[in-house]
Amino acid sequence: MIRPALLSLALLCCAAAPANILVAARPIARGTVIAPADVVLAATHALVLDALVDPAQAVGLTARRAIAVGVSVRMDALAASPVVRRGDPVTLRIERPGFSVEATGAASADAAQGESVAAVNAVTGTHLRGAATSAGIVSIQALKGDGTGRHSNW
Repeated sequence: MIRPALLSLALLCCAAAPANILVAARPIARGTVIAPADVVLAATHALVLDALVDPAQAVGLTARRAIAVGVSVRMDALAASPVVRRGDPVTLRIERPGFSVEATGAASADAAQGESVAAVNAVTGTHLRGAATSAGIVSIQALKGDGTGRHSNW
């Protein structure tokens, strides 16, 4: 005997009107930044949960895992692309009302825009944490002082 819930799901799946979903136009390797030529819309009658429906939703993001040709592209298979990469030179920036200070450093990990990332000041060797704000820029939110109101060794 078929349970009513399963029958409803089967009917929904089989009777659904064709829908366009995003699929891989060619093999996409893990770590690939999705380009417009990597994806294409394809008509399907199948119910594909979480499938993207617009190429703009995927272009510029990075594949978390390999996606085979013709396989639906889902958001859980993609991640924001890093704006800073481990070991790359970065500008460490502190901005406060009325002033800003910059120093050179190196990112300690990959980070997408807005993500927290550790970096090392190239001159002092001090380890800092900030947010990757754009390509090659790490915005330092706060520094620990020495109790005198001064910030040293940044």
